[in-house]
Amino acid sequence: MRRLDKLIISEVLGPWLFGAALFTVLILAGQFLFQFTNYVVKGISPFTVAWLFILNLPGVFVLTFPMATLLAMLLGFGRLSGESELVAVRAAGVSLYRIMRPVFAFGLVVSILTFLGGEFVVPAASREADELQRKIVQDLEGRSDRPTSFPIYEGDKLVALVAAKSFDLTEKT
Repeated sequence: MRRLDKLIISEVLGPWLFGAALFTVLILAGQFLFQFTNYVVKGISPFTVAWLFILNLPGVFVLTFPMATLLAMLLGFGRLSGESELVAVRAAGVSLYRIMRPVFAFGLVVSILTFLGGEFVVPAASREADELQRKIVQDLEGRSDRPTSFPIYEGDKLVALVAAKSFDLTEKT
């Protein structure tokens, strides 16, 4: 790899990692954060919730990688242009096509990774995440963390009052 390629890739890689992390956090927080915290509050194991989180990551990465690539190109070339490095490279006789070659290669690698992830990784992870989420919802259906009470009558006379802080119908507790 030539020095120019290293320069351009180094200027683009940092903003790409930043953009991928930023967009991933934003999408995960918007779509899944409240749902996952609700599961933990209702007593689902944090390890199960963490596994559900990990299973949802590939689907989010497929969305965030193209956005991160655009952000990286804008920030990277903005910095190169701001410090007149592009002007210096062009003054040295390097063609625009030569400058864009590492950008094209970077975009192609990200596109291929996103495509392969979307075709092979995301469907399997989504199936497993849906199955795990169904299991979690099924576990939560017979459980209540709210205090409850109900009276027991014989005829018109109150015989007993049952009060519970929480109950679980599946375990009969």
